[in-house]
Amino acid sequence: MSILPLSQEIFEKIKWMVMNYACQFLEDKDPERRYSVLAIFLYGGAAKYHLGLKPDFHDFDVNLLFSRDESNDRHLSTYGMPKHIGTLNNKNVEVMRNVINYDVCQDIIEYIANYARTRCSKRWRRITSEPVIFLYPDCKVLKRLI
Repeated sequence: MSILPLSQEIFEKIKWMVMNYACQFLEDKDPERRYSVLAIFLYGGAAKYHLGLKPDFHDFDVNLLFSRDESNDRHLSTYGMPKHIGTLNNKNVEVMRNVINYDVCQDIIEYIANYARTRCSKRWRRITSEPVIFLYPDCKVLKRLI
């Protein structure tokens, strides 16, 4: 069986879809612009598929991280089920959102890994132990986040 990894074009399309969703979400929920997109990463079956660890995948699981500055006390709800934002190559693109207080002095991936260590949900345990593909701010493939 030959598995072709996902292309850079696919990564760019997913990033574009998620950024458009994020901009619309922030326009609706945060008109004062106190939040910004920190990172976008792909995880789950598609990330495993890209590394040849899985023969196929059902959808694109994407995590969208927003950052806020420490002076921002306004709450932005990220609770909920994955948001279906469209399809790509006949597969759903599903986005989960999180807000973190990012310290600009730290490397983004290191900061997200440290954040992930403090999470105990099934989804975050999965994210920390499986491959992730960062799509924003830079494209980077990791065999494991932690």
